[in-house]
Formats: sequence, C-alpha cells, structure tokens
Amino acid sequence: LTIEDDEAAPTVALAVADASISENGGATTVTATLSHASSAATTITVQPEAGAYTVGADATITIAAGETSNAADTATITAVNDAIDNVGNRSVTVNGTAQNSHGVGTVTGVALTLTDDEETPTATLALSPAAIDEHDGTNPGSATVTVTLNRASTEAVTLTVAAEAGTNAAATDFSLSSAKTLTIAARETTSTGVVTVTAVDNTTDAPDKEVTVSATVSGDSGIAAPSSVKLTIEDDEAEPSVALAVADASISENGGTTTVTATLSHASSAATKVTVSAAAGPHTVAADFKQTGTTLSIAAGDTTSTGMVTIAAVDDDEDAAHDKTVTVTGTAQNSQGVGRVTGASLTLTDDDVNKVPSFGTVIEDQE
Repeated sequence: LTIEDDEAAPTVALAVADASISENGGATTVTATLSHASSAATTITVQPEAGAYTVGADATITIAAGETSNAADTATITAVNDAIDNVGNRSVTVNGTAQNSHGVGTVTGVALTLTDDEETPTATLALSPAAIDEHDGTNPGSATVTVTLNRASTEAVTLTVAAEAGTNAAATDFSLSSAKTLTIAARETTSTGVVTVTAVDNTTDAPDKEVTVSATVSGDSGIAAPSSVKLTIEDDEAEPSVALAVADASISENGGTTTVTATLSHASSAATKVTVSAAAGPHTVAADFKQTGTTLSIAAGDTTSTGMVTIAAVDDDEDAAHDKTVTVTGTAQNSQGVGRVTGASLTLTDDDVNKVPSFGTVIEDQE
C-alpha cells in the first residue's frame, strides 16, 4: 500500500536580528525558517553582496529533518564601508540558496538597511585660469568653470553657473557661455560639461576687473551650493598720454586770442586733470601775452577736455624783427595713472610796419 505525501516542498524565509546596521563595521546575524518541516535536513547558504556586506565562515545554516528552524545556527554578515555619501542610507536584500534531498522551494530574502556614516559632500567651484587677459593679441582671454566634490554621492548633482560684475567691472566687460550647466554623475566627484567666462576687450585704461562666478545646485543630493569664486580680468591698455593743442597756431599781436584744449590718446576709467602753463619762447617776453585759466578736465571714459584756458596777445607799438613764440606745456593727474604731456606752440605775429623817422625840413645856409 502506498501512502502519497500531500505536502509541497517547504519554502525558506530569511530574517536578520537587526534590521539596520552601520556601514562602518556594523554586523548582524541571519536565521532561516521553513514554511513547514521536511523529513530531510535543509541546508541554507547565505550569499554575500559585493560592496554591501560580507558573510562570515558560518555562512551555512542547517535545519534538521522534522524541524522548521534552528536558533542555534546562524550566519553572520558584516557591512562593507565605503567613502560615498549614500543619500537616505543603503537598502539591500540578504539572499541565500537552499538544498534538501526531498526538494525545497524558493528562498525569500530579507531587507537590511546600511546606515551611512559619510557627511554630505561639499562642492567646490574652480576657474582655469583664475586670471585672464582682457585681450591676448588675437582673442579675448577665457576661463573654464569646473566643480568638484570632496566625496562622491549616490545621487547625480546638477549645477547652474552664473557670473556677475564685481570690483571695477561692468556687465559689458565679460560674457558667460550659452551653456551654463555642469553635471556630476552619481558616484563621481568631477563635473562634466563646458562653461566658460570670456573677457570683452575695450580701449579704456582701467584697473583690473573682478567677476564673481557662482553656481546653484539642483537634484536630491542634499549638497549645498558652492562658495563663489573671483575671476580677474587683467587690463591690457597702457596709461594714456595727453596732447595739448591751440585752436589757432598763429594769432595777431593786435587783439589775437586762442583757446587751449587737451586730448587723451585713449580713454581712462578715471578723470584726468590737466594744468596748463604758457611761457615766453624765442623773441618773446612775459608781457607779450596773457593767459586766462589754468585747468582743463577730461571726464572718465572721455578723451577730450572741458574747461576754458585762453591765451591772448598783448599789442605793442614796437616793430619786431621776428614774430614771437609762446610755449604751451602742462602737467596731468589721474588716479589710474597718466603718461607724458605733449605741449603746443603758439606764434604771435607782429603787426607793426617798418617806419622811416621824420626829421623835418632842412634849410641851407645863404650867404
């Protein structure tokens, strides 16, 4: 007589003594339970998971025939520490395989949380190079923006770069590339993508300029925005020089007058003050002319002067063998620096005609 068994092969359920352990050396034990007893012994082998946990030498759990569990036989698993910030901790499943000469069903794993011990990564902005020329002779200077993390994260990080005018700079002094996004992939520490800041050349002598480069962070990494960095745009213009000029290079000594102006070779970001002096030149004395006003001003960003300086001839009744010359010179001041001042020359033309002296009528003696 054959009595047919009506029980299906038992299944196996794994369990852990601690549902959560620290990734930094945390350990727990694994037990196994059959859904119902078997007439043969069941052997369960707990499987390790690379990068998550290891299983000790006691990886095998044996449940004797007729039993459903064996509290005395456990497997020990130990967390594997890493240097990655695991956002929200790591959740893994502890799995295993089972053998039974009468057959055994599926092995159901158990969830285990590995609590993270790394602090949230810090993002750092960098510029390469940190200082650029306003113009390198062919193309304006350009700096590349990058971001790095001090440790990797399990979440991707997206950063949007911005640039704004800082000390001595205006928005027209630089441009930010149309591509403004940098990305750091999960488990990486360096950004991909190309973002650049490029200088805009001009012809104005000015101090070096500063541009503030910053970035905002999006995504679920919990990473804070990095500190902003400064980009220096080095000015490539020399100090401007000053040229003095007279409206009329030659005036009559009989009421002639002219004005003096000053011109910069190129604009400066600072105002320029020019002090004008007129001095007697060849065949001339100080009494031959009169200067009115001494100061000319050139506003920041301009090249031509305002203000009034005039030189007027002083007439005399003396016929001179030569026209007179007045030498116009000046000194200049500019907080940004200014080069040499080139003077001008003014001619005073004589208006007296040669005259023959009259000695009256001569009468001869009569004898």
